[in-house]
Amino acid sequence: MSETTRKITATFEDGASYTVTHSSYTDEEFLAAVPAVLTELHGEATISSVEEIPVLEGEKIWKFFWDCGRMGNLEGTFVATEDFVNTEFIGQHVYFGEILGKHSEIHGTLDPEDFSVISEDPEAVANFKNTVVATGVVPWDYMEED
Repeated sequence: MSETTRKITATFEDGASYTVTHSSYTDEEFLAAVPAVLTELHGEATISSVEEIPVLEGEKIWKFFWDCGRMGNLEGTFVATEDFVNTEFIGQHVYFGEILGKHSEIHGTLDPEDFSVISEDPEAVANFKNTVVATGVVPWDYMEED
């Protein structure tokens, strides 16, 4: 089962637009929620697009963090299910190369402690997926082939 969040965009008479990502707004509720100050500045709003953003069951926002001592840290944020993290990341060897500067040679095996859940809220997951796929350093970009 998956939940769906809607990305609704309204366009005003002067061409300006306003977008909200929300899981439960109907079109009418969305138009009613458009701030009055925007209507005063830009004219009447009409819905110009509605996009469905599916959130798969179990998807969460995860943080990857590796403390690399005095060289620095590696951090990244991404959306995945717990099963994906456990099967695709945990126990895998990653090679980041000289990501923290010349001769840094960062590599190792991913452990469960390297990952933490930031949010399980479907609306937060949808907002994140709508905005970005991932931020920072994410291990799937650095997995070594067997």
